[in-house]
Parts: sequence; structure tokens; C-alpha cells
Amino acid sequence: MEQFGAIGLDQDDPLYKEVEAANGSRHYEFLHSMIDAANKTGKRELTHALIKAINFHAIAGLHVEAGVYRPVPVMVENLDLPDHTEVPDLMEQFVNTTNSF
Repeated sequence: MEQFGAIGLDQDDPLYKEVEAANGSRHYEFLHSMIDAANKTGKRELTHALIKAINFHAIAGLHVEAGVYRPVPVMVENLDLPDHTEVPDLMEQFVNTTNSF
């Protein structure tokens, strides 16, 4: 089993799942507050900082790279992912495209 982050547990460990669930709750509340703030201020631009903050809230303590774009190769079964070196440019394109609407 692969181990992750600050707590150093594998994904099947009950404590890992407990932290993952708690992160999910904080993640939801963070997203809700950001959407509410964007609606109230009219500032609805997606930023790299916001994307990284969303990621951080989702996986804090579970993965050592929480809140950063993927800096290393990642393998996901049956998916052909872009190389990690392409991620910053792809995220820049994503942010620019999203904000153009």
C-alpha cells in the first residue's frame, strides 16, 4: 500500500478515511464560502490561488503535495494523464478559458 502525507497512512486505514471525510466537510464549506463571496462581490474570476486552495482543503494531511499543482508523475488506472511538467501550462489554459466566459 502506498502511504501519503503527514499522517503516513495507507488509503485503506480507518484513520485515513476519517481524515478524508473531515477534509470533505471542510472542502464543501470552503467551496460554499468562496461561491457566496464571489456572488456577493461580483468577482467571479477563477485564479490559480483558488484552485490550489480548493485542492489543499480536499487533501490536507493526506498528501504531501496538498495545494500545489502535480509536481511528480502520477499513475491512475486506465487514464492517460498529461506529464506533470505540462500541468502548469495546462492549468494556465484552463484558468484563461474559464475566465473568458
